[in-house]
Amino acid sequence: MTSRSNANVGFATLRKYPSTPYWPWSPELGRGDDVHADPNSFVGDAVVVTEKLDGGNTLLHAGRVYSRSVSAPSDGKWMAMVKKHHAWKVTEPDVYLYGEDIYGVHSIAYEPVAEDRTFYAFALRRRGGAFVAFTDVEAYAKRLGIPVVPVLFRGCFGSVAEIRTFLDHAHGEPSLLGGEREGVVLRLERGFPASEFPDSVCKSVRLGHVQTDEHWTRSWKPCRIVGRARWSAQQVVREHGGAPSSRHMRLRSPNCSAPDASSWAPDSSAHGRVDRHVRADE
Repeated sequence: MTSRSNANVGFATLRKYPSTPYWPWSPELGRGDDVHADPNSFVGDAVVVTEKLDGGNTLLHAGRVYSRSVSAPSDGKWMAMVKKHHAWKVTEPDVYLYGEDIYGVHSIAYEPVAEDRTFYAFALRRRGGAFVAFTDVEAYAKRLGIPVVPVLFRGCFGSVAEIRTFLDHAHGEPSLLGGEREGVVLRLERGFPASEFPDSVCKSVRLGHVQTDEHWTRSWKPCRIVGRARWSAQQVVREHGGAPSSRHMRLRSPNCSAPDASSWAPDSSAHGRVDRHVRADE
């Protein structure tokens, strides 16, 4: 067997990104899709709430780009920007970086973005399949100058009712990329094995959420680009200490106690409980 075959076999052993179960009170539920079985698993533990962007689930591995199917590297024109600016940075054979790519417009047209801001990382797995902690995703992306999905909250909730209140507020806000918000993703901040994914992550999506399939590529159109890449990896680290759109307020008590109710709303950053996503041009 050739070395190339060995590499393909090794990659084939890694599962594609799992299907994310729905939050039980999501405004929209996909037909036939799973619903999270135990919302209490997000209570009393450190969690992260991120914005769910309306794009294509994309994998970066060994310098190549893969669509959700991960059957073979993608040659789609809608992957042009992530190939040009980020895929070549992820070279480690045991790193699998997942993100949302918005270069190909699905159902929401966001405000214009720079060429290097069409891909937003949200998860990272090692060869064994385990998902690393979200802080490790951020650290890895920061080092390479790769954007991360907008973080809306990090901390602990004291009850399912508190989570529902926060998510309801989050759904009422526009996307931090401009336009309508597709939804939110709730995950445990710590890492976890692939077998625990259904218990550790869930999503809540807007009413009228459209689940696109491969047919959207037949008439795809690119998102609006606002000029060339604005940030090099060196500029990102030097000027912002991370991806330019990921400057956050991260105040949390050491014992991860639940936040005050007055600080739950996404626009209540003054309390320091909510991570306010700040665009580079602000």
